[in-house]
Amino acid sequence: MPWTHRDGTSDRETTDEIDRQEDRAAAIIAAAFLEDRITDAVKARLIRDAQVSDQMFKGVGPLANFSAKADIAYLLGFFSHDQLQAAHIIRKIRNEFAHNLAPLTFKSQIIQDMCKNFSKYDIAAPTRGIMVTTLINTQRMDALPYIEQWFSALDKPQDTSARIIYMSVTQLISFHVTIQNANSRFLTSLFSPWRHIPGLLRPPAPQNGSQTRSTRARRQRPSRK
Repeated sequence: MPWTHRDGTSDRETTDEIDRQEDRAAAIIAAAFLEDRITDAVKARLIRDAQVSDQMFKGVGPLANFSAKADIAYLLGFFSHDQLQAAHIIRKIRNEFAHNLAPLTFKSQIIQDMCKNFSKYDIAAPTRGIMVTTLINTQRMDALPYIEQWFSALDKPQDTSARIIYMSVTQLISFHVTIQNANSRFLTSLFSPWRHIPGLLRPPAPQNGSQTRSTRARRQRPSRK
């Protein structure tokens, strides 16, 4: 699953950096990216008061850490209980990479064991439901087959390494929080043009160069003058 960008510059620079980094740095930056998404979503539901907000989200404020932000985001309805548990697994893996001085990678047994815990939760279902409902309501039924193709690739990834699983779950929850904190226009814009989700939501090519009957009929029909 690709990263979803809120804009074309800063977010892309961050996700490109995640892809370039070795395991430890990649895990920490990816978790920070998710935490930032959660922070934005929670703040969007609150009264705009910078002074009070700073006291809540910075320093030793009650919403200054990842755990508290994830919990309040769940209580505000930004993701499901299973997604909350997955967010806490991401946080714990991030902490392991950040505070364990031993040489760690995603191939380390402790990290692999933690990544296996993702399989206990149905992380993708809420996102699939939102996307399908939104596309139906906005009359974008043409995109539904590609939604199923997308989630099929998520459910049965070709690469099942711990790093890919960690990144895929982080990307999915980041995406879910984003669409929960946006409107249907933003969501449907992700599917037009199809390149917004590279390699996953792409219209199938015509089989053997064939054309539909209606297309052939239109081309053969003489023009009216």
